[in-house]
Amino acid sequence: MKQALPKILLSEGSSLSARQTITALGLCGYPLGVCDPDPYCIGRFSRFVKHFYRCPSFNEHPLEYVQFIDRIARQDDYAVMIPVHEQAYLFARYRQHIQTAVVLSAFSSFQKVQGKIAFAQTLQNLSLPQPDYQIINNLSEIKGLTNFPFYLKTDYSTAGQGVWQVKNQTLRDSLFSQLAEQKGLDRQQFLIQQQANGELCQVQAIFNQGRLIAWHSTRTRGNSIGGGHAARMSVNHPVVGEHLKILGSHLGWNGPIALDYIYDSQINSPLYLEANPRLVEPMNAFLSGVNFPEL
Repeated sequence: MKQALPKILLSEGSSLSARQTITALGLCGYPLGVCDPDPYCIGRFSRFVKHFYRCPSFNEHPLEYVQFIDRIARQDDYAVMIPVHEQAYLFARYRQHIQTAVVLSAFSSFQKVQGKIAFAQTLQNLSLPQPDYQIINNLSEIKGLTNFPFYLKTDYSTAGQGVWQVKNQTLRDSLFSQLAEQKGLDRQQFLIQQQANGELCQVQAIFNQGRLIAWHSTRTRGNSIGGGHAARMSVNHPVVGEHLKILGSHLGWNGPIALDYIYDSQINSPLYLEANPRLVEPMNAFLSGVNFPEL
């Protein structure tokens, strides 16, 4: 008699990561449930989703959201819950409120890679390659920067937002005026990252308590509306796997993580830009034979 596959609950159903995770698991026959505050989220309408649960907003009521997810998972006998987007950070913070099986790293490990500044400092501590960078403590410091071209990055952002390319003094001054009008930005730290030449790539990986289980790299051939990765093509950069082992071991990482990097094919070397400490759109890897959600 064939053993039934375990029921899996997804933390949200609105993102591309959620939509692709649903497909990667659904094609393998897993029974799926999806939680989301939006009753019309795209994940609700997949033929693979057996149950939809309208949950509290994870932005407005974070703890209530975590408790709702855990209660639904236990109440309806889900074997595991998969955080499919930025909620992984939230679940790590409130891990003590979750009784359901979930693969997560310690919150202290998240803190070393979640923000762009913390990730740059982690790379520096491990002597892993990255573009030259500096940290400015308030927006007004941008007016003194002259080492063009560079990127100005907010410490926290997602989906390609919070990143601006600055090619010359005119663009620098215009950007300062634009951002100075946005409430709260003048009191934030920013990462200044020098522009690197090469191909924009991303590596996705999954770890078990610091041990690398699987990884898959793609090269970006186009940009999404928000400026993120699109039209990906699989690539193989062996040195990236070696760097992943160093990073994952240092963090004791448990679960999925993705790193953006620039790859210089002339010297066969990556320069790491930022990290997404969560599951990221997994279909390219799935079509190449690596099913990250299932792993």
